[in-house]
Amino acid sequence: MTIGWLHRSERFTEKLATPDVSVADLIGDIDPIKAASLKLHYADERVIHYGLVPRSHRGIFVINELPDLQARIQVALFNILQEGDIQIRGFKLRLPLDIQFVFTANPEDYTNRGSIVTPLKDRIDSQIITHYPKSIAIGKKNN
Repeated sequence: MTIGWLHRSERFTEKLATPDVSVADLIGDIDPIKAASLKLHYADERVIHYGLVPRSHRGIFVINELPDLQARIQVALFNILQEGDIQIRGFKLRLPLDIQFVFTANPEDYTNRGSIVTPLKDRIDSQIITHYPKSIAIGKKNN
């Protein structure tokens, strides 16, 4: 295996969770144009177009505002975090992904937006929880 250097711009991928984010965006999908141009059957693994997560191998992948990601999309992240494998349209792929995931979210009591599904929350190793100061006076106080 050849060892190569990745510039820092190639080691960081960020995605803002919005309602239009799909499993194809994050994990991947079958690319019919690729299949047609290469004259390959859809059952051939070479027709797969990998999403942002597999392309972030050996880097940091950040999903901002995780609760805004639809629950079914959050579920698609389970196997990657737990087993390190992905499934794309019936293709179960064991990819030795080396990714540091970072998720951001506002505390649930600050917004009435989505939520993080419990099984995904269980797979996230650590949380840093911050809160606003209890009063304006405490917030203005200089240390």
